[in-house]
Amino acid sequence: MEENITNNKNNKVLIIILVILIFLVGGLGFYLGGVFQKNDEKVTNNTNNSSKQEENNKKEENTPQTDVDTTNEKDNFKIISQKDTSKLSSGDQVKLNTEEFYVVSSNENETVLLSKYNLYVGNIIEYVENDGIVDSWMDNYKFIKTISKDDTKYGLQSSEAKGSAEKTNQAIGVVEFSGDTYWLKNEKLLKKYKADNIYNISLSKEEMTMNSSNLSIKNQKYTIAYFVEEYANTLKQYTDSSIKGRLLLVSELNKLGCKLSLEEQGGRCDDAPDWLFTSTYWLGSFAGGSDRVGYFVASIGWNENKNETDEEDEQNIIFDDDYNDALHTGVRPVIVVKTSDIK
Repeated sequence: MEENITNNKNNKVLIIILVILIFLVGGLGFYLGGVFQKNDEKVTNNTNNSSKQEENNKKEENTPQTDVDTTNEKDNFKIISQKDTSKLSSGDQVKLNTEEFYVVSSNENETVLLSKYNLYVGNIIEYVENDGIVDSWMDNYKFIKTISKDDTKYGLQSSEAKGSAEKTNQAIGVVEFSGDTYWLKNEKLLKKYKADNIYNISLSKEEMTMNSSNLSIKNQKYTIAYFVEEYANTLKQYTDSSIKGRLLLVSELNKLGCKLSLEEQGGRCDDAPDWLFTSTYWLGSFAGGSDRVGYFVASIGWNENKNETDEEDEQNIIFDDDYNDALHTGVRPVIVVKTSDIK
């Protein structure tokens, strides 16, 4: 009897131990199953992510690379220096991107700006001193090259582009005003041109092509407005501001302190600011002439005699150039912008 009781107790203990083992094995199995499932999910996700990354890499490989800024961020004209903080005055300086300008005039609506330097366009001509007699005055000039659009400096302002070779030995960025006297008919100024402004963009779409001598242009429809309009379009890529391009006028020079007369084809600029005379460049005003003596366009030259008072020195700047002179004069654009766009 006692032996049966002992056997029953032992059997109960074994059953309890067996049940506990079953629970432990089941729990362990459930846990391990969860772990394996998570690992499988991780492997699956990693595989999927890897596949997606490979697809993205392939897309990037097939996408052309570009240096163009896709943010399309635009900028305003910024003030560099200002005499009166309450308003813009002539001589103040502003900039847009890398390009700097002097204020010619300003009112509440618009501001007229003159580029600080000439544009790096046109030709490079070298002035050569010849001893003795030469067949032609043209023998004093040597063509170096035409500035290419592939040049990184092309089309923008450059402190190297100072103009007249007689001052700097090399004339960098010199061009003719035009290939034709489009502003005249029978030696008289056409009515559609104001007496002070012959700048015309209607003929500006053709590039300058040189004659075999490389010292004059070939196509008659060419004007330097080609370069001015090209420059204005370049500036429009930097800003949302409205921009109109043209050339400086004699009337504006007179407001800046010059005493110039288109009728007399001369004058003086003793009271004008020095920043007007840092290079030689074309103006947008007709300076007279005739078929016999040539047709002249107003231009600015070196102001060497600015402080001299010699009465015999009737003129202290180069006031006029023959319209097809390709050896002395460069392109110094004026742009007109909204005053509110200058911050």
